[in-house]
Amino acid sequence: MSLEVTIDDNEKLIDKLFEDNSVFSKQKLTPSDVAIISLYYSSLSNAKAIKILTDNGLTNVTDTLLRTFIEQSVYLTYIFQKNTEARAELLFFYEKMNSHIKALSIVKRLTDKKLAKNMQRQIDNQIKNDPSEASNLEESTK
Repeated sequence: MSLEVTIDDNEKLIDKLFEDNSVFSKQKLTPSDVAIISLYYSSLSNAKAIKILTDNGLTNVTDTLLRTFIEQSVYLTYIFQKNTEARAELLFFYEKMNSHIKALSIVKRLTDKKLAKNMQRQIDNQIKNDPSEASNLEESTK
């Protein structure tokens, strides 16, 4: 089976997941669902990028994408081995925490204090609307 056929099949699978009568259209996505779907979709995007680059003879720039694709495949394999929901949920919250830490770091490094305050306020509002227990960016990184 070629990479092109595999990519096409997986794109069809993702489309099926979100059709009107699919399981996901009838229930709220859990953090573990979001983690698995995001990881799967991201690995599919990387596979597509690798295919485009190799089709155009640009194999010297595929190393980083290939490494990321392999890491994502390992993550998915690990998640599906056992304790799937718990492992996927841990990945979801790890990625969320990591993005909050990065956002806080950016806000703290901004020299334009007005811009920093505005960004922090917008992020805090998003966090408040999230069903987490945190009420702002600083609190969510602890």
